[in-house]
Amino acid sequence: MITVVYKRFLRVLALVSIITLSLQAGDRYTVNKTRAIIYHPEGTAWVLQSDLRPALDGSLRNLERAVFEKLIVFEAQKYKVVVSEAEIDKRLADIHKQLEVRRPGITMQDIFKEFEKMGIPQEEIREELRTTHIVEMMIEQRVKSKVLVSNKDVEHYADEHPVLQVKQLFIPYSTNSLKALQKTKIEDSIESQEILKAPNWSDTLELNLEDLAQDKLYIKDLTAGSIQVLTDTPEGVTVLHFIGKKPLDKEREKTIMYQLHGERLDKALADYNKELLKTARIKEL
Repeated sequence: MITVVYKRFLRVLALVSIITLSLQAGDRYTVNKTRAIIYHPEGTAWVLQSDLRPALDGSLRNLERAVFEKLIVFEAQKYKVVVSEAEIDKRLADIHKQLEVRRPGITMQDIFKEFEKMGIPQEEIREELRTTHIVEMMIEQRVKSKVLVSNKDVEHYADEHPVLQVKQLFIPYSTNSLKALQKTKIEDSIESQEILKAPNWSDTLELNLEDLAQDKLYIKDLTAGSIQVLTDTPEGVTVLHFIGKKPLDKEREKTIMYQLHGERLDKALADYNKELLKTARIKEL
């Protein structure tokens, strides 16, 4: 799994990228109208147009995300979650350290001045970092800590979505003898398994169950080692050798683990959002 340190590095790297782009841009945010008002037991919040600009981590924001983040902040207030100025300073120091690699000699004050030219004051940057820190902490505690994927979950998914290992052999029909006789010969060689000695079998192919056509789904139910005609056309016969289901290896186990975790995390975040929306009244403008 990705470590906490590596996750922070990725966030800092993304933040450095967006700051670099911002320092090169000439845009100013001059219009800042209200997009929505949130009425919550902990207070009232306004979602402004500036809340919908790209976040400092480089990700895009829409109204739904902006509302979600403000609701998380309200819940954090309910639980007395506080972010210290030292924590924000630490995040800024990380940003400065990474940005210096691209722009040697740049100071934190230089960065603040560039943002101020675009209409984004230092206080707003610090406030966004504070919000980001709160959102990350709350999601970690309320969502991510509850999203678990066990080895049994992985094994069950692998059983339900097997990777099928097969080989194929194409045998063209000869014009020198009757097609019916050739078919009989092929069927006899399949039954005796002499056909496995043919030199022109394909390399082992790996088929995902999801990629099989509807009329080929029966392959997953074949007995390992079985041989049968896959297709019969005027040009010849394609023979299938079903080797079996690929054993679950470490690489696929990790892939399935990440996939299941991502799917469950998305669902948990959506459920958390729905739960928070029930605590407030949102008026879009």
